[in-house]
Amino acid sequence: MQKQDRNISIITNFGCDHDCWYCIWKQHPDQHMKQETDWQQLEQFLVANQSKGKVSVSGGGDPLYNYQNNKEWWERLLDLCEKYAILVDIHTRTKIDDSELFERINRVCFSVEYIDIVANQDYLEWLSIYTKVRLVNVIGRVIEYLPYLVTICKMYKYQLTFKPLIGFDGYLENFNKCKHYYRNKPEIIFLDNIDYNIYYFPDNSIRTEFIKGMNNGTKN
Repeated sequence: MQKQDRNISIITNFGCDHDCWYCIWKQHPDQHMKQETDWQQLEQFLVANQSKGKVSVSGGGDPLYNYQNNKEWWERLLDLCEKYAILVDIHTRTKIDDSELFERINRVCFSVEYIDIVANQDYLEWLSIYTKVRLVNVIGRVIEYLPYLVTICKMYKYQLTFKPLIGFDGYLENFNKCKHYYRNKPEIIFLDNIDYNIYYFPDNSIRTEFIKGMNNGTKN
């Protein structure tokens, strides 16, 4: 994918308390960076990429972690995006009950594991009232639950994305196996381990790589 074909993404570093076993931010050399957002520079970034029509917000931690303390940041970002007619997607695993926020969001990409699909169902149904819902699952050692996840998404009309486990070569076989098995289901998206975004980082730098040396399932 060429740089001009990429989407754009804002990486936050508000913190996180989920301790996801597949988290690659823990391996990131900039995992401890903390810096105030340069709003003028971020606005320039959005204007320069306005034609893409959408920006994703993810982490660096979880972008909805400590939401009440970061609510002003979110309101300012959404005001900017609405000014330039840019849709906003959030990649998160944090559950908050702010319907006013989600009414301004294009889509929530909610990360789930096999152990918590059912536990989150009531929340996901509530969330889908206000915005589109996409479930995102990182495929690791256990894959027996995936048909159930596919059924849940079909039943509730959630979108579905599978991602490979980065940094652990041994599980890539399971990802490729599922990709082959569901090859005739275009509604299921498989994201290969490549940099497909232009990233605006918490230190206000703009990068074309999320983390060097992590492509193709390899560690630094």
